[in-house]
Amino acid sequence: MMMEVPQCVEINYEDAQCLMKIAMAEAGNQPIDGMALVMQTVLNRVEDEDFPDTVYEVISQTGQFQSFTNGTYNVIVPSADCHMALAEVESGIFSDDTVIAFEVAGKRSLDKYYMYAFTLGDHDFYTKK
Repeated sequence: MMMEVPQCVEINYEDAQCLMKIAMAEAGNQPIDGMALVMQTVLNRVEDEDFPDTVYEVISQTGQFQSFTNGTYNVIVPSADCHMALAEVESGIFSDDTVIAFEVAGKRSLDKYYMYAFTLGDHDFYTKK
C-alpha cells in the first residue's frame, strides 16, 4: 500500500512571522489545527485571484481580520503551539486548500458570500461557492 507523501510548502521568514501572528491573534485559544487552518486560509487567499497576492496584503486587507484592525496583531507573541501549527502547514502534514474564510462559530454571516464547510473549535470555516 502506497502512502501519499505530504506536499511541503516553502514559506519565507517574513510570511511565516505574519502567519503566526495572525493565527495567534485570531485563534490563539484554539488547538494547533485551528491555528493551522487560519494560516491555510491566508495562504489559500494569496493563491486565489479574488484576493491580494501576498500574505501581508491578505492580512491587512480592509475589513478582513479584526485582530489586524484593532491592533492585536501588532502586539501578539506567537506561542509554541503556534510555531507547531506553522510547521504542520509547511511540512504538508496539515493541508486544506479549500478554506477561504472563517468567522466565530454560529455567527454564519459569511453564508451569503461563501459555502459553509465545517466548524472547528470556536470557528466556522468556509469554501468558495
